Amino acid sequence: MANPTFGGNTLFTGGEQSRMGPIQVRAQFDQMPGLNGEFVQGFGTGGMTIRVRGQVFGTANASHATAFTNLRTAQGTVRGYADGATVAAYVDTNGTSYDNCILMSFVATGPVYYKKSGANHQYWQWGEVVVRLLVP
Repeated sequence: MANPTFGGNTLFTGGEQSRMGPIQVRAQFDQMPGLNGEFVQGFGTGGMTIRVRGQVFGTANASHATAFTNLRTAQGTVRGYADGATVAAYVDTNGTSYDNCILMSFVATGPVYYKKSGANHQYWQWGEVVVRLLVP
């Protein structure tokens, strides 16, 4: 499995999983009195939401304070991609690329995890991003 990216920038560096939502159908449905059934006027398809979950890591082989700061910096970097203006390609965990996407949000989920190995410290936390495929 590959690390998912948005605009060539890595979103998560561990435990990634993505869930594809349905493609929205844009249609108008009408009913007429005295007639059975519905009339439909199709307007094509809309976008699709992709939810991606994974782990954001602070740099390993760092001091306690530096590792925690690196985690918060990494989270801020991912959150910064959700600027409401950047349209870019999203590449999922299988390496499939989706053009014309916008990153809707990033949220850190769950507790912050910590690991110490000798003098080295590492922090990580699960997070979730919502990517919107504008043109399926």
